[in-house]
Amino acid sequence: VTAMLLFENPSDIVSLIEAGVPIKTVNVGGMRFENNRRQITKSVSVTEEDTEAFETLNELGVTLELRQLPSDTSEDFMEILRNVTKSSRG
Repeated sequence: VTAMLLFENPSDIVSLIEAGVPIKTVNVGGMRFENNRRQITKSVSVTEEDTEAFETLNELGVTLELRQLPSDTSEDFMEILRNVTKSSRG
């Protein structure tokens, strides 16, 4: 069975996986910019807590992809996140 679940933040996904829900792939998108967030892509901005949760999801073996439309090519979100994080640190 395939289902689409929507989450407000990646920490909620970590909690669900830790509770035993077998989530294998997460499409990251629609995380709006606010003052406490760093912009990663045109449509995704993250807090430090979000970044840590994405790292945890990656360590748990979850595939994190960035794709706006189903017809778009999937991009590796962790690669994008790490490149932006690395470049912002100098």
